[in-house]
Amino acid sequence: MDNQSGPSHLVQGAGAQAGIGRQSKVWSVQAMLFLDCMVGLGILVGFKYIADKGDMAFIQSLMVLVVFAGIFGMLPLVILRILIQKRQEMILHQLPEVLDLLCVSVQAGLSFDAALRRIVDKMQGVLIDELKRMLEDIRMGLQRRQAMRMLADRCEVQELTLFVPP
Repeated sequence: MDNQSGPSHLVQGAGAQAGIGRQSKVWSVQAMLFLDCMVGLGILVGFKYIADKGDMAFIQSLMVLVVFAGIFGMLPLVILRILIQKRQEMILHQLPEVLDLLCVSVQAGLSFDAALRRIVDKMQGVLIDELKRMLEDIRMGLQRRQAMRMLADRCEVQELTLFVPP
């Protein structure tokens, strides 16, 4: 049974948005293990802080451990969010050029798919990598509309979502 609402699915989706691998169970397991290690590291740092501090009440020590575990546990998620935002900015920066080349190619007589293939062959970048994946999905038998929807869902850039047919 495929769980679509747990923390594993959230990490998977965020990894895809950040451009880290394809959405796979391997990534989610690795991400969760990394998150667990970071929480453990936070607890160890908290113990070190308590040991250096000396006289602390039990409740204070417990709060220090919770705070350090929380900080270290949130750190990977914050870093992942920053990676997602940077990737979305790169996609947004490249989108006008790709759309311009697509319009010119279609006006010159190429089909939509041929124009995309030509752009993908000539350019590089994050958006180009996503377009390559979209074309690969279409070549594997996925409908163009569905492949474009998956592209928009992976990237989560509003301007790109507007380009995708409903």
